This record gives sequence, C-alpha cells and structure tokens, in this order.
Amino acid sequence: MDLNTLAAEIAENIKKTLKLDTRFVVCDYEVRTGDNRSELYFRVSSQYIADGIRSFFEKKSLAHADVQLGSVTLLSDCVVDAEAFTICNVSAAPVMASASHASEQTTQYLLGETADVIEQRGPYWTRVRLHADGYVGWLSTNQIVRCSKDDAAAWTRGKRVASKQLVTTLRAKPVGSSVPIREFVYPATLPLKSRRGTWISLRLPDSSTGWIRAAECVAVNGPGIPTAEAILKTAHRFLGVSYLWGGRSGKGLDCSGFTQMVFRLHGIELPRDASLQYTCGTQMIGKQSECGAGDLVFFSLDRKKITHVGIALGMNREYIHASGFVKINSFDPAHDLFDGHRAETFIGARRLDIG
Repeated sequence: MDLNTLAAEIAENIKKTLKLDTRFVVCDYEVRTGDNRSELYFRVSSQYIADGIRSFFEKKSLAHADVQLGSVTLLSDCVVDAEAFTICNVSAAPVMASASHASEQTTQYLLGETADVIEQRGPYWTRVRLHADGYVGWLSTNQIVRCSKDDAAAWTRGKRVASKQLVTTLRAKPVGSSVPIREFVYPATLPLKSRRGTWISLRLPDSSTGWIRAAECVAVNGPGIPTAEAILKTAHRFLGVSYLWGGRSGKGLDCSGFTQMVFRLHGIELPRDASLQYTCGTQMIGKQSECGAGDLVFFSLDRKKITHVGIALGMNREYIHASGFVKINSFDPAHDLFDGHRAETFIGARRLDIG
C-alpha cells in the first residue's frame, strides 16, 4: 500500500474511532508525502476532535511511524472576518457536501434563514453551519448575504410573514404585472415592513423590498399547536410535492426533510436525517397495526440501516411520506394504497410527545 493511501485510511479510521458525523462537524484532512513518509494536516471544528486526533497519533505512533501528524488547526482560529454570519437570499439554496456544483446536495438553506460562517473558499464558495438544524455544508456565495452577529440577531426579531402557498412570487412593486424578484417558498419567513392597500411589503436579506398580496400570506406568531390533528393537517399540505434529495421546502422534499419540516412548524425539533430521527421519541412501536396518528414510521432494507421515514395517519394503517412525491400509502394488504415494499421493510415507529 502506498503512503498516500495508508495516510487516507488512517484519517478515515480516526473519524470512525471518534464517531464523527461529518454532517454536523468538520474534519478535513490533507496528505503531504515526501522523504519516504507522509504527514496528515487536519482542519477541524472543535477542540474535542483536535484532542482526539492528537491522542490517536500518540497511541499509534509506533504502528504508523511512516505516517505522522503534521498539524491540527481549529476552524475557529482561522481568519473569517467580522461578518461571520449569513442570511439566505434566495428561495432555497442547495447546501453541498463539497465546494462544487457537481457535489451532492445534502440539505437546503431557505430564504431568510441564518447560519454561521465556517470558512470562505475564494469568491464563490462559503462553508456554513445552519442554525435551523446544525447541518454543515457549502453554499454559493452569491446566494447569501454576509452579516454580523448583531445583524443576524436583529433579522430574526419582529413580525414575520409566510406564504400560504407552497411557492409564490415576490414582486418589485405592489402591482401584479411588476417584475418578479424572488420565489417565496413555504415554510420560509420574512420580516413585515408595511402595507399598501391589498399588498404588503417584506424585507429581503439584501435590504431590498418584495411585495406580495396580503391574501397570499399569513402572519407567523410562533409554532402551531403540537397536536396529532394539527401535525397531520400540515403534512397534508405537501401532498403531491416532488421528492428531492436534500430538499426541505415546498419546492421539493426528501423523506426526512418532510418529517422534520412538518414537526418543526409545530415547535417540535427533529434531526435532519431519518437515521437520527429514529432515536427520537419516548416509545418504540413494533407493529404496523399499533401505529397511532403522528407517529414516525421507519423503514430499513437490511433491518440495520434506516433508509426511509414517514408519518402515521392513525386510521386504515395509512401513513404519509415523500417517495417519488409526497403521498399516502397503507400497510393493509386490502387497502387500495397498499405498498408491499414498504410493508416488508417497516422496522418500527417512534411516538413523540404530542397531544
């Protein structure tokens, strides 16, 4: 095995040993090889990771004498600038696994949401940690507005408005024929500025103004009541919305983005991924017939790794989920909406603390 490959294997082994979930933390490394040995240079997002890496090399120094630790740098020690926060300036910015448009979209950053800046790479890419769910990823710099901590805090205060439709249009002026300037996608929210007749103006992150008919939006006064009935009513709003890997908006949803968003709108925070949502709740339900309204239902192809999640409807063994598009299926073989594949791969349900 060449030294580059050995060094990369050691770095990946460190991640596994420390049980790092790189969806939420940063542990980048670079291999530099020369003079019959390789050095690993790490950039990490916490002191815990840095200490773990150093401890690993102290314990394994004799076993890997030809692969040494070059350095470990905390991202917090890197120079960012005073504008260490961002606000999303487009309807749904793709958050990528790496700084490339060819990379995987891991989640979405919605219009008006805020995030921490972790790293800047040239003029085109910014690495952030979303305040919505802690996800870490790369954004196109031209889709965000950089700001200070105080500006980010001020942005989140005051009266806010959401669209009644899954996707609607903000216009430059309070006239239906005016130029569209943004898509306003549910469940994003924006600060209310003023009202003019049947129109209201909303403040955009770049300080411009977007106009929308008052009848097309609703004031946001906090999370909805966390009852099963209310949660299922919200879930039904997304029926027919297309599946989109990494999606979490009215423009497209993946399975866990759908469940996370539905529950968040009622004040219940869930992790971003189905595998993490499987750890939530106060009770494990093992039988399909015992799933109640609002339970999270989970699926696994190998009975080990969680591959899908939905929400039980509490009648006719039905559940709603994002699979191809948001739809309703049933575990009951006699039901018109029975899905045999999902029935076979059901692994259990989790009951959350809702009314």
